Amino acid sequence: KAAEYRKVLSEGVDPYEQKKAEARERERQARLKRTFEWCAREYIRQRQVEWKNPKHIAQWSSTLERYAFPVIGSLDVSEIRINHITDILDPIWAEKVETASRLRGRIEAVLNWAKVRGHRDGENPAAWRGNLSMVYSPKSAIRKVKHHPALPYVDIADFVSHLRDRDSVSAKALEFLILSAGRTGETIGATYTEINRDTALWTIPASRMKSGVQHVVPLSKRALQIIEEMGRQGSSPFVFPGANPQLPMSNMAFLQLLKRMGRPDITVHG
Repeated sequence: KAAEYRKVLSEGVDPYEQKKAEARERERQARLKRTFEWCAREYIRQRQVEWKNPKHIAQWSSTLERYAFPVIGSLDVSEIRINHITDILDPIWAEKVETASRLRGRIEAVLNWAKVRGHRDGENPAAWRGNLSMVYSPKSAIRKVKHHPALPYVDIADFVSHLRDRDSVSAKALEFLILSAGRTGETIGATYTEINRDTALWTIPASRMKSGVQHVVPLSKRALQIIEEMGRQGSSPFVFPGANPQLPMSNMAFLQLLKRMGRPDITVHG
């Protein structure tokens, strides 16, 4: 060791300073190394402000923790190749194609983020088009889409007629939902401040929309009539209040209404 240091000194370099520089370089390289798990958690942390549904955030984390981290979690993100992705997807693509498809998309998003952040280069091994599409059958070929049970269009008039025979908040709310093509959450959360009766428009703020974008709905005469009828029933800020006037109706109210109507065969979403 002494001989090595003398040789370094003879070249005009301080061995102690060289040792410190090497240690700093090792630290720098360690900082530069980003594992897939680190990148995934950073991606989720940065993007979760856009994801309003806590369940969505939890699903993102749980699928990666269960399927991806055991295979590539500790790998430097720059080292991940297509064989790593297929090792993750092979066991579940045929049996759990919905989960596998979402998992693939999440891995692709994390790797795209890592590339933009300068942690990896090259093509994304989790990309579908022209890549994994050559390895796996499309989701549609494995699992047919199962739609929510829906009322046939030709039966809507009779159904609405039965709704109008019921003098309840949930019946009026469901009719309003049908007329406005709104989602359950949008409808039960509707407030009078969102309704412009002069222009017959219902403006749903971005904060209440799944898309995060303000949505404007033209209202028919019957929809406006329902709002007028509800307005005469109390002083709640909500068009369709719950038992507590200061709170909206429960999101289970429509399900209970359909059961009372003897229509468990259909869904509001459908």
